[in-house]
Amino acid sequence: MGEGAPIGAAARALRAGDTAGLRRRIREVVAELRSGRRPIEAVRHPLEFVCVPLHRAGRAGLCLHLWESAGERMHPVVHAHSWDLWSYVLSGTVFNEILSIRDDAAGRGPRLYRVDSLEGVDEIMPTGRLVVSARERLEEVPAGRIYRLAAGRYHRSGHRGPTATVVLGEHRPGVHNMMLGPPDGVPSTSRRERCPAAEALALLDPVARACGLSP
Repeated sequence: MGEGAPIGAAARALRAGDTAGLRRRIREVVAELRSGRRPIEAVRHPLEFVCVPLHRAGRAGLCLHLWESAGERMHPVVHAHSWDLWSYVLSGTVFNEILSIRDDAAGRGPRLYRVDSLEGVDEIMPTGRLVVSARERLEEVPAGRIYRLAAGRYHRSGHRGPTATVVLGEHRPGVHNMMLGPPDGVPSTSRRERCPAAEALALLDPVARACGLSP
């Protein structure tokens, strides 16, 4: 997908921490999505949100993340991204439980898995490491705030209320997507399910309100 002025400006504003400029640009993008001028190609992410890709170029990508549940939910999977992440909370609240991991000398902890994603397919491969995790802190990020998460940082994520974020990710060479899973797991493949455009559009209503657009 071509970048276009609003998308490029949104990515620059997010990286710079310019929340006012970011909201103006996202307002333009949301209006384009809702009018049909920009097509919606949404997928359901394994971490229980709908991802609407906006732009990808080289090692960087910009997306909208939309949660379907209006309740409060912390996803159980501990994971780490291969990219440095900037995220602006448009509506709702995001939780990040930041954890440290270390090798489990007793050999009873969860196993560390490497996740390779390509064209909507996740290849999940067990490593030889059994680990234990410990909470460092719990972050609660309300609407109107930007948070950053470094590549390779282990965490669990969650949300409260009708939540939407705009996310910029920049891949860091040599870092892989990782997750904790069962100690006796085997290699597996997971294909991401497409989200119908009409359903993704309905999830944009809280974003439209947050951006000053009528739903």
